[in-house]
Amino acid sequence: MCENINVGFRNVALHSKLTELAYFDPTSGLHNKNWLTREIKNMSPVDIPCAKLLMLHLEDLAHTETVFGSKFVDQLIKSLCSHLHSYFTDTIHIVLVERDTLAVLVYASQVYDEKSLEPIIHASLNIKNATHTVDVIIGSIEIDQFKHYEAEQIISAGESALEQARRKGLSFLVYCEKLASAIIDRYALLTDLREAVINDQIEIYLQPKVSLENGELVGFESLARWQHHSGNFIPPYQFIALAESCGLIGKLDQNIMRRSCLAVKALAKEGIVVPISVNVTGSEVVRPDYFEHLATLLHDLEIDSQLIELELTESQLIEEKATICKQLHSLKQNGMKVNIDDFGTGYSSLAYLSTLALSTLKVDHSFVWRMEDSTKDWQILKMIINLGQVLGLTVIAEGIETVAQRDYLAELGCQQGQGYLFSRPMPLDQVVNWAEKYSKDLGHTL
Repeated sequence: MCENINVGFRNVALHSKLTELAYFDPTSGLHNKNWLTREIKNMSPVDIPCAKLLMLHLEDLAHTETVFGSKFVDQLIKSLCSHLHSYFTDTIHIVLVERDTLAVLVYASQVYDEKSLEPIIHASLNIKNATHTVDVIIGSIEIDQFKHYEAEQIISAGESALEQARRKGLSFLVYCEKLASAIIDRYALLTDLREAVINDQIEIYLQPKVSLENGELVGFESLARWQHHSGNFIPPYQFIALAESCGLIGKLDQNIMRRSCLAVKALAKEGIVVPISVNVTGSEVVRPDYFEHLATLLHDLEIDSQLIELELTESQLIEEKATICKQLHSLKQNGMKVNIDDFGTGYSSLAYLSTLALSTLKVDHSFVWRMEDSTKDWQILKMIINLGQVLGLTVIAEGIETVAQRDYLAELGCQQGQGYLFSRPMPLDQVVNWAEKYSKDLGHTL
């Protein structure tokens, strides 16, 4: 009998230990995600109306741990928990979801917003007799508003609010029906985009570039266009950002580059031998094998490297300068041009212009649209054109919509332009007819 009692006690101790491992973080002693799921699942109808879940992300915690060590971070989290307990006067439970993410289950009638949570968003903690400030991003969900959600969905909703806040650069965001609908729509669009990219259904439209001196066609810009199966065109800023966020941008870039190369060949057969510039994302350019694959593609399709130009934004060039500098010089030696897109809206540092193998400055349309009404924008535009001339770079202005804008830019010395004055972006099958008509009308439009 004593042996049986002893076995029973051991089983109870073992069960307690297993429960502790299942529902508590062994390092911090805090509840874990399993505990939070169980707590929400077993929440009483009395508690639900006042229950709120706050998801807290600690900014730059990995960097802090690298500099100060893991023990300091353990103490930081412990101090933050004490700070949370002192701030919330109502009942709360603190859960460690990830190393840099806490969940706070609050039972309170108070409605929290960014202003009221300011002491948490910028928490000042006393650690080892020194004040340390932690920046926190918070995603919030009122559990009573989503009683139809399972416990796991409630937690995921809180994480979604947190992720959306981080993506939008916000410090605080509440999960609501509108946000829930947007997330569902985004997921559905992502599914369709994945299928479209894999099946190479993203098309290219070409927008002409012309000489502002004599009006002659000097090239095209290749622009990605996606016509959804619903029949609507999805704006490029929307699906390109979506592709970047979910790992599809590499495949999309490859498809657009291949379509652009095929467009060069198709136009050459019609006697239109001008370069096509292709927008490339910085994350792709820095891949070690990017330029090798590009060279292989040009070789396989028998494309003259002078007929394909790369366009990168100013911020991408600055961020990846050290990585791509050598490759850009190699491209220039092989006759390929590299253009800076949206020049004047990024860093506008003169240092990289003298060190990178660049060919063209592309003035952002915002300066063109405002130059007639804003003296400052006119001065900036004039400075960019003069800068390009001094450095031996071609300057092209985008967004030209009126004859007055075209003539004004030409007077300032801008060599090339593109915009609705000449043509909107158009599918490849319309380009030949446009080029023929434009050539015939050229003498009448100048």
